[in-house]
Amino acid sequence: MATTTFKIRKGRKKSTVYLQIQKGREFRLRHSTNFSIDNSSLKYWDSKRGRIKNLSNILDAEYINERLYDIDKKINDGIYDLYNKKMLDKLSCNKLIESVLNNRKTKQNRNDGQSILVCEYFNWYLNFYSINPSSFSKSNLKKGTLKNYRNAKCFLERYLNYKKIPISDFTFNHINRDFYNDYLAYAKNQNLSNNYIGTLIQKLKTIVGSAFNEGIHNNNEFQKPYFFKMTEKVNNIYLDSSELEKITKVPLDNKLDNIRDSFLISCYCGMRVGDLISLLKNPNDKVFTRDKKRCIQNVQSKTGKEVVQILKKRNGNFPKPISSQKMNELIKVIGKRAGITSIYTKTVTKGGKQISETLPKYKFISMHTGRRSFCTNAYNSGIPLQFIMIASGHSSEKVLINYIKAGAEEKAKKLSEFEFFD
Repeated sequence: MATTTFKIRKGRKKSTVYLQIQKGREFRLRHSTNFSIDNSSLKYWDSKRGRIKNLSNILDAEYINERLYDIDKKINDGIYDLYNKKMLDKLSCNKLIESVLNNRKTKQNRNDGQSILVCEYFNWYLNFYSINPSSFSKSNLKKGTLKNYRNAKCFLERYLNYKKIPISDFTFNHINRDFYNDYLAYAKNQNLSNNYIGTLIQKLKTIVGSAFNEGIHNNNEFQKPYFFKMTEKVNNIYLDSSELEKITKVPLDNKLDNIRDSFLISCYCGMRVGDLISLLKNPNDKVFTRDKKRCIQNVQSKTGKEVVQILKKRNGNFPKPISSQKMNELIKVIGKRAGITSIYTKTVTKGGKQISETLPKYKFISMHTGRRSFCTNAYNSGIPLQFIMIASGHSSEKVLINYIKAGAEEKAKKLSEFEFFD
């Protein structure tokens, strides 16, 4: 009787799964199954069983295992039938293999955009890149980025449910101009801001683009000009040096003083909220002494760049960590007590309509205001953008400029300082 096994043939970037049939010393046949595995994931291949052993780390692993099981069963049933008919030879086995594999190819063409589902790939992408570095960023997806991707996935599923489209039917070939326009209209009807809708589009484009680069589909609609990430520059507030001074000097009880110090660290160091909370939870790992000064060495969770800042408050002791939700709530109380009460109008587009809110300025303060204040105050004080980026950890000047809330007067003043305008 002949035996069947599945083995791996290693290539430059990917390794092919092939079927082997061997009957003692009489013959040995090998045929590709047309399934492949990235070389970086070969450790998840079980050579004894001829199957993938870690389903969350190889794209479409469950599907591949099911198909290998199906091929294995059909081949073994065919071999048994040939054996009973006394026709178990090399030529008959070749015909059997070609019949089984060609039939499977006809039923399942993995590159037609129809076989693999968008949400199925979305799940794989999140699972795989949460623990593996992506080719783009060279690092795995961090907590905040993963949250954004999960929000985008959940929103897509809500849209499909609203349209009564089964998730099990939604493939990459469904993503076209009609889908984009309808998806956009649905998002606007949910009263979402343009920037949030833009984030949803951006994450979806990343997923579709990643699957395209993997050769999973050949639908390039996502690359066309109409499929763009919408953005809007919102006039979010920042606090200038005089307002920060008011917050520094206002008398507060211990709890609010703890929040104030956390906020000021962000204002003077430019940290992201997630990095700030991480620092407060594990301060001992990120404090060192340089030139007799206590310093913070903060590894930015989004870019991986190191930021070194001088810690001036509390003689090197850090405030106690508190949830960002609670800090956002209490920093407004502190702003009110500090007299940050000038009237401010914030305008944002929601649901396709411009909405303006006119409130006392402290109502708009959040923990994220600290990072925005750092970037703007540093810019207004004359620090070049490239040096601000070292402290803030921004990856480009374009992204940093979005954080700078300097008005036309400040920008004109900066421009006038160049020799060209003398």
